[in-house]
Amino acid sequence: MAISNARELCPIPKHTQTGWSGFENPGGLKGQGGHENKGAKGHPADFIKASESKVLFTTKDAGIIKRIWLTIDDRTP
Repeated sequence: MAISNARELCPIPKHTQTGWSGFENPGGLKGQGGHENKGAKGHPADFIKASESKVLFTTKDAGIIKRIWLTIDDRTP
């Protein structure tokens, strides 16, 4: 049987709660992304300087980070 879409390839177990966090919604709260640009991405990325830190997500619950995307602009040591 051929797989017709990604949901068949990687099914999400019942009762799973997903969330997305980023610079617009660091808490990963449902329905809170896209408020900076009237429903569209207004702040999808930001710069983090050397030795600077930014909190992108916090939680009191257990979970698994399945994907994180970082882009490095300057790769000099």
